[in-house]
Amino acid sequence: DALHLLGVVLTQHGRAEDALPLLRRAITAGGERPAFLSSLGIAHRGLGEHEAAIGAYRRAIAADSEHAESWINLGNSLAETDMPEEAAEAYERGLAIKPGSANGWTALGSTRLILGKTEDALSAFDRALSIDPDHVDAMRRLADHWLDRGKVEDAIETYRDACATAPQIATLHDRLGVALQMAGRT
Repeated sequence: DALHLLGVVLTQHGRAEDALPLLRRAITAGGERPAFLSSLGIAHRGLGEHEAAIGAYRRAIAADSEHAESWINLGNSLAETDMPEEAAEAYERGLAIKPGSANGWTALGSTRLILGKTEDALSAFDRALSIDPDHVDAMRRLADHWLDRGKVEDAIETYRDACATAPQIATLHDRLGVALQMAGRT
């Protein structure tokens, strides 16, 4: 467990390359535990090694098909490798197990937008925000959607909410500025 936790911390601090040997040792010592395998996948993903990440998540799911985080992580890697239909299926499997994942609903919403399923995407973003009303990523993606669709006032309101929640994120303020310019309010 200590090797696994150290690998997780290294990955979180941008040192995925250093984390990989520790995570592999944790798996060798502790067996094919879904959390360990999912952490291995996250480290590979952090290095842009999507095939290896997908393989690790699939191993985690083979070890425990009810490990929601592995399904959601699999969805993330599939989405990043231009496989949105497979990503949506993985997110849906993970969310069936853990419906309280605001991150999962946000990711599913983004993937559904790519697939052209706008109403389903908006429902997913709404679900994420009902779980976590301060989920900045869901707010940003929803506001971006409104802006892309020309619903500038809806975008402004959503960007303002996101800026109030996370004032330290400069890109939110930039996007709000773009929306205000589009509305002629600069």
